[in-house]
Amino acid sequence: MQVHELVGVILVAGLVVFLIGAGGWKLVDDQPMREALPVIHTDRRRRAWIHLWMIPAMFLTSAGMFGLAAVVGEGVAATLSLMAGVVYALGAVCWIVSLAFRLTVVPLAAEQTVERGEMPEGFAALDSWAGWVGIVGGILFAAGFLATRREGPFNPPFWAHPYTAMIGILLLS
Repeated sequence: MQVHELVGVILVAGLVVFLIGAGGWKLVDDQPMREALPVIHTDRRRRAWIHLWMIPAMFLTSAGMFGLAAVVGEGVAATLSLMAGVVYALGAVCWIVSLAFRLTVVPLAAEQTVERGEMPEGFAALDSWAGWVGIVGGILFAAGFLATRREGPFNPPFWAHPYTAMIGILLLS
């Protein structure tokens, strides 16, 4: 297997692994926490399945982005590819932190909500804080998304995977 084929496989695998998890997503997950927590408690395994597949997807795609820098050779293309890999990896770290929150704190809050009939004290503020961090991060990534002319590592999580998988397919062809 040649280097460009290896990178292509890794980038495509990032999308495939992401989609395995994302296939279990339901609209109930997007409800306000007060309504979503009881459902999350009832359907813990599905939610864990989703999030646990997204973590390796981020590692695979980040590795593929760095591998792409090796494939494109030298010069501006290699530099831009390496920079994109760094930015993608930084975004991946933030996304994985968010996933860790969703895999640990949210199920605990869901359990307590069902047991007590109300959300745990402080959870709304914690969830709100996490939300604001996401909003600020989203604004920064939106600016990067526009500055890079809608291509590159600033795409929303789903769009980042198909974009990099397309590069992987191109490398494989």
